[in-house]
Amino acid sequence: MPLRVNGVEIEHVIFKAPGGINQEIDQLYANNTLVFESTIFVAKPTLTAAFTFDNTEKSPTITGYDPEAMTMTGADSATAAGSYSVTFTLKKGYAWTDESLEPVTLTWSIAKRPITIPTISNTTKTYNAGAQAPTIANVDPDYVTQSGTTSATNAGNYTVTWALVYPDSTTWTDGTNTNKTGSWTIGKMSLTIPSISSAKSFSFIEGTTRSVTVANFNSTYENQSGTTSTSALGTYTITWSLKNTNNTQWSDKTTANKTATWSIVWTNGTSHYNNDLYNRGWYKSDSIQFGKWTDSSPAYVLNWNADHFKFQGGRLRLAADHEGKTFHVLVKAATVVGNPTYPRTFELKQVKSDTWGAGTNLNDTTGKVSVDTSTFVEAYGAHNSASYRRFGFFNSYTTNSSTQIAWLIQRIWLT
Repeated sequence: MPLRVNGVEIEHVIFKAPGGINQEIDQLYANNTLVFESTIFVAKPTLTAAFTFDNTEKSPTITGYDPEAMTMTGADSATAAGSYSVTFTLKKGYAWTDESLEPVTLTWSIAKRPITIPTISNTTKTYNAGAQAPTIANVDPDYVTQSGTTSATNAGNYTVTWALVYPDSTTWTDGTNTNKTGSWTIGKMSLTIPSISSAKSFSFIEGTTRSVTVANFNSTYENQSGTTSTSALGTYTITWSLKNTNNTQWSDKTTANKTATWSIVWTNGTSHYNNDLYNRGWYKSDSIQFGKWTDSSPAYVLNWNADHFKFQGGRLRLAADHEGKTFHVLVKAATVVGNPTYPRTFELKQVKSDTWGAGTNLNDTTGKVSVDTSTFVEAYGAHNSASYRRFGFFNSYTTNSSTQIAWLIQRIWLT
């Protein structure tokens, strides 16, 4: 309230302070009652702030804050990115220099930190039985977490994920804050398909071992089974399989087993056994040759078919004298005419000179065997008479029979 003295309102009071110095009166009391108070004007505070989030506490620089004249409330420090405000409220007896009294609110902020997006390169690998990894760059562990598969051994497709540690205070350089991903692969190792690089067919010769050579077989990643070496007649298979189909494949991109075959076969005109006689020809006048003898033809050539020759009709004998030897024949039956019953009897004979009528049956019962169409069986017999020094056999089922039999002869030899 205005100060009045003797009824006169006093606008300004000057008193002489001790020492004679004139001073303005800020407050005047009468009888311990405040009867006058002047207003103190203060400048509005200001602040400066330029921050980017780095996960440490930040505070703006405030100028003009006087705790005697005002109070300060609000956020004068922070760590997370965002906008913040500080409010200054005048205390009683104070006014802003523009004579206003309303509280002053100032704002400041911490900007989000931009984070470089990680990159992944060198992403295509091939299985090699060891651990492998792509090349990953720009992963700042202070602000980015990395998860997923960054190293692997087995073939497959893999993913790496990057996430912001502070998604509310940081942002990727593309303006987003969602997770980023990268992918990479380990492809299956491609293996050349093995093969037989040598000859695949051999003539059978008793006691002679035949072997094949395999190319491109990799024992580290492949298994090999089957026969690569033998002396026996037959067809053989070699099989190659992958040890680990999850990580390897053939060059044709398949994983199933691969096979190759080879064989030891009968070859016409080749001596298959060490003591074979069949390949020495068929002519009666040569003492070491066979002859197919008939009354009308002193010599006849028999042709081989696969692993045997067919003897159909007539008679066959060994022209040479082989006293003291044993004659062997491997024989199987074949139907030529009609539908005969089996087994049939195949019979060896001892013969005298060129005369079949002088032939005599072997006393040895092994010279007479039962033969069917399924298996070659052996008939053999030794000389038991010095007068009959040759061997022979004949087909008792002639071309005129309604049930003609042909003998299939696989081997003839002497011991």
